[in-house]
Amino acid sequence: METLIEKKKFEPGVWESSINTSDFVKTNVTPYLGDASFLSRISAKTKALWEKSKQELTRCAF
Repeated sequence: METLIEKKKFEPGVWESSINTSDFVKTNVTPYLGDASFLSRISAKTKALWEKSKQELTRCAF
């Protein structure tokens, strides 16, 4: 089975010989410069989860 690394040709960098996430991101990630028009509206499930998460975060705040 083909792996992601075999599928995508990543630019070489320090990240190949050591754990260096910063170098990998700087070398291989292209920033998205468009607007948010591709996003969909929040779903009912997502809204419910976010509300529950906010309650838990408030309850557990230091």
